[in-house]
Amino acid sequence: MKWLRPMLARVLRKRLRHRFSAEELEQIIQNTWRIDEALAQDLPEEPNLGARLVVRAAASTVALYRALRDAGLEPDEARDLTSRVTWSIYEKLALPRWGLSRLFAKRPLDRVRLTMTWSMRFPYSPPRYDMRFVNVEEHVVAIDVHRCPAAEYFAGQGLSELCVSSWCNLDYALAEKWGVVLDRSQTLADGAPYCDFRFRARQT
Repeated sequence: MKWLRPMLARVLRKRLRHRFSAEELEQIIQNTWRIDEALAQDLPEEPNLGARLVVRAAASTVALYRALRDAGLEPDEARDLTSRVTWSIYEKLALPRWGLSRLFAKRPLDRVRLTMTWSMRFPYSPPRYDMRFVNVEEHVVAIDVHRCPAAEYFAGQGLSELCVSSWCNLDYALAEKWGVVLDRSQTLADGAPYCDFRFRARQT
C-alpha cells in the first residue's frame, strides 16, 4: 500500500541493515514496490473497505517475502525477516485503539474485549470476516474466526506458512503487550476449520 511505504521503508532499513549492505537493501525495497504493484493489479474483489485493506496489506507482505527470496534468502530466513518487519508495523497500527480502550475499561481482559469488539466492526467486519465471541469459561475472552480473507489470500498465493509466521503469530506478541496471555490451538491458515482465540489474564 503506497500510503504505508514511508513507514515500511524506515522499518526495512532498521530491521534489515544487519543483513544487507545499503545498496542491497535499496534494491530489495525497490523490488518490493515493484512486486507489490504487480500483485495489486490482481487482487480479489472485496465487498467492504476493511477486507480490501486487509487483503492489500497481505499482498504487500507477500511482496516483501518474494523480494527477500529474490535477494537470495532461503524460505525460513525470508519468513523470519518478513515477520520482524510486519510486527514493527502491526504494533504501531494497533497502539491507538488499545490506548483508547483505557478510557472505557481498566482491567486488561475488559480492554481486550472492547478492542476486539471495535476491531470486529472495522477492519475485521462481515461479510468477509466471520468472527464470533463464544462462551467457553469464566474470565476468558474467547473468539472463534471462521472466515479470514487474509488467510484465503495467502493460501491462494501458496504461502499459508508465511501467513502463520508473519500474521497469525504476531497475535501472541500483541497479547503480551496488552498484558494478557493468548492461547490458540489452531488457525485457518494451518488448515483448521476456524481459529480459536482464548485471551486469559496473566497469572500473578
